[in-house]
Amino acid sequence: MALEIDVMNGDSLLASTVLETVSEPAGIVLEPDTATLVAGGDDLVFVNIRIVDRMGNLVPHAAVPIQIGVTGAGQLEGCGNADPKGMQSFNSASLLTYEGRALAVIRSGHKAGDITVTVTSDKLPEATCAIGVRLPEDPEFLQREIEPN
Repeated sequence: MALEIDVMNGDSLLASTVLETVSEPAGIVLEPDTATLVAGGDDLVFVNIRIVDRMGNLVPHAAVPIQIGVTGAGQLEGCGNADPKGMQSFNSASLLTYEGRALAVIRSGHKAGDITVTVTSDKLPEATCAIGVRLPEDPEFLQREIEPN
């Protein structure tokens, strides 16, 4: 079920949004803020973790226990869920999502390669994403940095 809201000024549409009713949690979506890091141990990627329904909509009431695993050319630096009452350690790889969300912070290693982030839950199928780690002088990396998005 959906509710569409339009804000009008006379005949002009100023804004529009759609609110949809979500169903039960059905999956985990990982959204890294970048696809490539620089090797050296100083670069970070922030991976947004979302609990979604079968249609891909965020399930805002989902409090799902998850485990975060990182393999390859990086390491888990910390994670959290933004719950103001939560007392979980930022150093733990296990946490409960808050309002259907969590965040993992991954640090690049000192060598080029790939990082694989895996999020598992007893209740949902696992999700993975890959982040590349390139040497600073890697031409592919340098080309990516100077091209506008």
